[in-house]
Amino acid sequence: MTEEEKTGKGSARDGRDLAGQKAGGPETGPEIQGPAGAPRPLSEKAAETFNENMTKLAERLERMNLAQYIELTNKPLKMVWINFLSGLARGVGMFLGAGVMGALTIAVMTAVAYYLLNFFNMIPVLGEVTKMGANMVKDFVATHKK
Repeated sequence: MTEEEKTGKGSARDGRDLAGQKAGGPETGPEIQGPAGAPRPLSEKAAETFNENMTKLAERLERMNLAQYIELTNKPLKMVWINFLSGLARGVGMFLGAGVMGALTIAVMTAVAYYLLNFFNMIPVLGEVTKMGANMVKDFVATHKK
């Protein structure tokens, strides 16, 4: 006696899989097959749930702008133009941002150096050296302030 006969499950030869179901498995989807193979309508609750899920799916697809994306993929020149413009905008933004941040960094470091040199002016030994450094920073600021 084979293992299939002991468990009562069919083999692939009689059209059943090892779980004992007909090949293809149970029908799933909006309609369930009736006893004669004719489609049986869904219950009202199941139809309502199906409609709600389809509505949610449609709303999500609209929020994703899927139609515009598909249209864009069908027009490669338009996609290249949009990507070029967005890259140009990013480049200009980085250039301006780096310029502003660089200017601010230099201004802050100059001010800190000037005040630190003035602070060290009070120390007797380093007074003369820091006075020369402070004068150099003061001259630098005066020439670049214009």
